[in-house]
Amino acid sequence: MKKIIEMSKKILSSAVLASFVCMSVPCGEAISSPIQNLQKNLGRGTAVEGAKAPKKKSAYSVKKVKASKKTKSKSAKSRPGSGGGNLGDAAYESSSNAAPVAMASGASGLASKIVSSIRGLLNSTAFRGADVKGGKVACAKVVSTALKNAGVINRVILGVPDLVSEVKRKGFKEVKAPPFKAGDIVTWRTYDRNKDGKKDNDTHIGIVDSNGQAISNSSSRRMPRRHGVNYAPICRVLRKA
Repeated sequence: MKKIIEMSKKILSSAVLASFVCMSVPCGEAISSPIQNLQKNLGRGTAVEGAKAPKKKSAYSVKKVKASKKTKSKSAKSRPGSGGGNLGDAAYESSSNAAPVAMASGASGLASKIVSSIRGLLNSTAFRGADVKGGKVACAKVVSTALKNAGVINRVILGVPDLVSEVKRKGFKEVKAPPFKAGDIVTWRTYDRNKDGKKDNDTHIGIVDSNGQAISNSSSRRMPRRHGVNYAPICRVLRKA
């Protein structure tokens, strides 16, 4: 009889315990360990306290940097070299001022010789000596060579002011232009020769071609080239009287 009573107590205790477990755990859900719950939450994307989500790189910021570098490279431009002392600065081609200027008819025989002579020097690489900084400041040398070949002067001159004085001694006078005439000698204001913060007169020299453009030395190409007469401020126009 005692054994029956003890067995009944054990069965009753087991039943009570089973009822308590069923009430605390939802029906149909297995009991999981803390590690299993953590793995399940991570798999579902549940945020874990103290953990930080990895930051994504901003595609916009990367593109923005690349664009700025591209803009900077485009804005970088080469500039013509400038001379020093009494040497004239060599001209550079300017597409915005390459249009022919108004021309007057009736060029003299001497003017035709001057134009023919300067045309004969176009694209010549003979003006790249050390006396003109490798051709960067050879404008006076180019023009004086053309004038010498045309019989206007009898020597080659390296400085623009000296060349202006020489052609004036040969009968060239300053005239108002436009209109220009073929064979006119033109000087421009291109750079600061005296280093006083202002561009100086007679710092470049060339000759007007019969097509309404000018021919002078190019500092970037280091050779005589054709370009617009108004590529830089004109100082004076000299013409045989």
